[in-house]
Amino acid sequence: MNYDATIRIQSSVNVNYFKGISKSIDYIKIPSRTNELANELKRAVMQLCHLKLIETQSVSKYLLNLPIMPQINLNEKLIQSFTNMTSNLSAILASYNNNLFRQMALHMIESFKRFGDLSEKCLFLKIADEMGFPLYLEVDSKLQDRLMASYIENGNQCNKKEMREIILDYYDDDYIDHILDGIRNVQIFNSERVVLIEEGVETYRLGKYGSSASLFAVQLSGMIRDVYEELSTFYRLSNKEKQELLISYNQNCTPDSEKGMLLQIVNSQSQGFMIWYKVLRHFLNIVYSPKGHDMVLQPQRHMICHGKQTNYNTKEMNLKLILCMDIIAELAWRVKNMKKEYSESSFNI
Repeated sequence: MNYDATIRIQSSVNVNYFKGISKSIDYIKIPSRTNELANELKRAVMQLCHLKLIETQSVSKYLLNLPIMPQINLNEKLIQSFTNMTSNLSAILASYNNNLFRQMALHMIESFKRFGDLSEKCLFLKIADEMGFPLYLEVDSKLQDRLMASYIENGNQCNKKEMREIILDYYDDDYIDHILDGIRNVQIFNSERVVLIEEGVETYRLGKYGSSASLFAVQLSGMIRDVYEELSTFYRLSNKEKQELLISYNQNCTPDSEKGMLLQIVNSQSQGFMIWYKVLRHFLNIVYSPKGHDMVLQPQRHMICHGKQTNYNTKEMNLKLILCMDIIAELAWRVKNMKKEYSESSFNI
């Protein structure tokens, strides 16, 4: 999510003016003292190409006060050429100034806009963390707009009861169908696993939340393995790189564990680092936490499968697991596109 707000002045200058002047000077054939004048002018033009705003007036003054070379026989055409160049330089500088100010203003406006957008994204992700829902794929969505509006209306604070209702209302049956379609259509997940997830969604809609959450927690690990196996067909890390990745995230597990696989999948992504960092924190520290600190509010895969957590039979707990499956499905689609691009590049070679 990073962006480059640096103002590149070179892109705001019409260098064709300066190229034209330099080319004219290169073709002038006159005595050596006049060549000195030409070289002086060429140096000035080169300075213009890298001109800073604060230097404009001094360079303009310098160009208009070039030394007059005495006792040089210049033909009328050459004199006229120099006269025209000198008179045009002021106009070029004025145009340069106007373009520079305009481009700087545009860049500043765009930078402020991007900063504002980035600030909203960061605030939304912070709200998602505070609410305890992995809403990280909803950046720039209608859900972000609704939650941000609630946040502002409540004095820049999370009204958790109100926000919870907004979230549960947003993920209606149509949206759950949309998530399920993504899992079906990516064609990376084991077909028998997809059938189980479909049955889990049917059970969820019947309000049998204990049964559906148990199924989702188990199949979540299988989904990660399916995506990892697909990734491994064209993208591999050495054992050393895998170990370094685990160490960098302070994970005491093996590379072939669900957490190790997820780390490698996310590590392969080239965009959306801020979002994927949040995803990793949620999965590594909550969903796959071996300590069970957040069981009051969060469904945890290990705690559910080992029978230590028993409060997951609610709609909210189920939705949190469904959102986790949606995140893995998103990664599956990304890996599928990566494989396609890899195949195309390999074919071109």
